[in-house]
Amino acid sequence: MDLDNIKFILDLTHTNTVNRYLQKGWVLIKTYTSSYDPEIAKDDLTMHYVVGATSDVDFSEELSRLTMYAGINDYFIEQSTKFTNESNDEEISF
Repeated sequence: MDLDNIKFILDLTHTNTVNRYLQKGWVLIKTYTSSYDPEIAKDDLTMHYVVGATSDVDFSEELSRLTMYAGINDYFIEQSTKFTNESNDEEISF
């Protein structure tokens, strides 16, 4: 498969969602399985579907959602790495 025309990819695990993307013109790039914990539940596998948007497909909504989540994630990471020492109000970052 020529991936030069793929502009954005998603890794999905729900077949109904995959089918909706395929109906919108996305292409199936790869399938694979993963296990949450292979030592405890080696036979408990999750099916993954990697779909891609070509330059002909509008993926602006997915890109916007990803950008929004990344911003939220960055905010929480920043907040979780700052602690205040209550005894002298000294900020500690790591």
